[in-house]
Amino acid sequence: KLGKMGANDFDFDHYNKTSFCGLEASLPNSYCNAMLQVLYFTEKMRIIILNHFCSRESCLVCELSFLFHMLDTGHGIPCQPANFLRALRTIPEASALGLVFSEANSMSKTSVPRLIQSWNRFILQQVHLQCTEKLKKPSTILDSPSPPPPGLAAQLASPDWSRSSPAKK
Repeated sequence: KLGKMGANDFDFDHYNKTSFCGLEASLPNSYCNAMLQVLYFTEKMRIIILNHFCSRESCLVCELSFLFHMLDTGHGIPCQPANFLRALRTIPEASALGLVFSEANSMSKTSVPRLIQSWNRFILQQVHLQCTEKLKKPSTILDSPSPPPPGLAAQLASPDWSRSSPAKK
């Protein structure tokens, strides 16, 4: 049970004896926490996301990368996915699909399995689009035709990985 100070007053170490971090569930849209952890523990997906960097304002993959970094370095301390959720709210398609809630209790009229499926499909599509978008470059007439950039599926199937997360103890 949380005390007067909320999560700051709670003894997480008493319940989490591992070095793995959890995600705080006190924010609206925290229904996606379990799927965020599934993405994090899918090693190749985590590596692709951790290697992503761009300069877009509200990039979901950049926010996922930041969240994954916090999960890597948190040493069992719960993380807040607030930046990721804020970036999710800025995407009109997420609202149109019903993936964004303004209050935690507004989710009660929603089919959770259908919501999770829609969220997962949307996130995988966004990761694919945002990770392959930076690989595309405008071609000029003088350029020789080049093969299209590898999609997310090709990146996941590739045995070459440049960055991985530290092993948990």
